[in-house]
Amino acid sequence: MIRGLALWALMAGPAAAFSFDGPFGTYDPAQLQRGLQVYTEVCSACHGLRQVAIRTLGDADGPALPPDQVRAYAELLGLAPPDRFPASALPEAPDLSLIAKAQDGGPRFVHDVLTGYDGTEVDGLYGNRASGPIAMPPPLVDGMVTYRDGSEATVERMSQDVSAFLMWAAEPKLVARKRAGFVAVGLLLALAGLLYLTNREIWRRQPR
Repeated sequence: MIRGLALWALMAGPAAAFSFDGPFGTYDPAQLQRGLQVYTEVCSACHGLRQVAIRTLGDADGPALPPDQVRAYAELLGLAPPDRFPASALPEAPDLSLIAKAQDGGPRFVHDVLTGYDGTEVDGLYGNRASGPIAMPPPLVDGMVTYRDGSEATVERMSQDVSAFLMWAAEPKLVARKRAGFVAVGLLLALAGLLYLTNREIWRRQPR
């Protein structure tokens, strides 16, 4: 069994690494902006983000777009910054607002699906190493997006970027929660230290 798991791991390839991994991880605004571009130019043709407000694109812990760019993006959609992203254009296309939380593996699963097509097609379903046969044809092709920051738009890069963006869409307060957690741990440690010193002083004053 162990040998089989090792073989599967080798075939699956290395897991995608994200800047927000681990307790100290944070979102990379540049990556989120590239992911927004991939979503806008590719994914939004079918899929919506109905639970995400456009104004949150300006969040400091998110894509961190300047206010004028947030307004310009909203106008591109015929909406205002307080509005939410449009719903899915196709009834069978799932909304992507929470997709990174809804699937086991989170953003890695999204990445693995986007990079997992094996080139086969049977009865209108496309072979995929991550999800099994899937109705969605391969959405990404090298160079199909021209990144504004000059990054090379490979399938791997676009998959990582849009997966990170969808993770932020599902967990926009992730970094804030980590920050609050560190503050709470610090306060607990300080309180523990004060209690220890107080207890030691009390026992020091007891007659022997």
